[in-house]
Amino acid sequence: MKLRQGWTFLGILKNLFFLLLFLQVLPFFIVGIKNNIDEVVKDKIEVGYLNLRNTINDSVFYSKRIQEFEMNPSIQGLIIKVESPGGLPGSSQAIFRELSKFKHKKPVIAFIENYGTSGAYYAICGANKIIANPSAIVGSIGAVLRAPNVKDLLESWKIKHTVVQSGEYKTALDPLKAINPDEVEYLHKMTDDTYNQFVADVAHERGLNKLQHKEWANGKIFTGNQAKKLNLIDDVGSYRDAIEAMATMLKTDTSQLKLITTSRAQGLMRYLAGDDDYGAEMQASLASRIAEFGVHVYQQVVLKMGSEQPLVIS
Repeated sequence: MKLRQGWTFLGILKNLFFLLLFLQVLPFFIVGIKNNIDEVVKDKIEVGYLNLRNTINDSVFYSKRIQEFEMNPSIQGLIIKVESPGGLPGSSQAIFRELSKFKHKKPVIAFIENYGTSGAYYAICGANKIIANPSAIVGSIGAVLRAPNVKDLLESWKIKHTVVQSGEYKTALDPLKAINPDEVEYLHKMTDDTYNQFVADVAHERGLNKLQHKEWANGKIFTGNQAKKLNLIDDVGSYRDAIEAMATMLKTDTSQLKLITTSRAQGLMRYLAGDDDYGAEMQASLASRIAEFGVHVYQQVVLKMGSEQPLVIS
């Protein structure tokens, strides 16, 4: 059989590339279409999902997600998974307040898998229900202000510095000078105020006695089992238990719940950008996998053309 003239080795590779690309993408489109059909046929109850993890240095991301879920009429509740040692008091308090507003409209369940301490616990203490693994680390309720000092180190190297200031306490945390007793007292009042706000909010949300705060707010960390006895959490359990608790609150079963991380792209962009309802942000998207595949094929073509002349089939 005579093949059409003009077919080259490069042309065959190009057609092969598009065929392989199509075969790579096809399963994702099939799964996507099936999921879309399931969404239409099955009446799912959508629940927001938020992953509070790492050190809390900023509240903007979490606050925006919470507000999105609050304003979305399709979202019936929120599950927040905690994996954080805490962070800055202002950011933690801001998340706490957003969740407090949210829970007056829709239920919030927090789940602590390994650790939810200090500011992270502050952020989620107002949830309708807190569940933690029995061995998870909970608590560390307190406030700390660290002031490292390198004055003696610099002096040992005969390095001098000059400070010009206006305001008696402006350099209270200056690491280049020794701190005096008045500055210590001034800073201690700051940490006391922050601590008292923390204690008051936890006591109010968890129904605890502020007069007994030294039992549960002395900076100690507790296991999930210990935290339950102190009423810092509601139950010990797993992530599955948190899902089941949400289903119970919404008077349904877990098979009817659909977890949503945020507003999702539609159509082709949804497939190219990736779509993970369970918050695995670092999972490679389809777009990146296609790009890697294309680069690999291109490199192979260049190597082949560098070693051989194009073949002509006639």
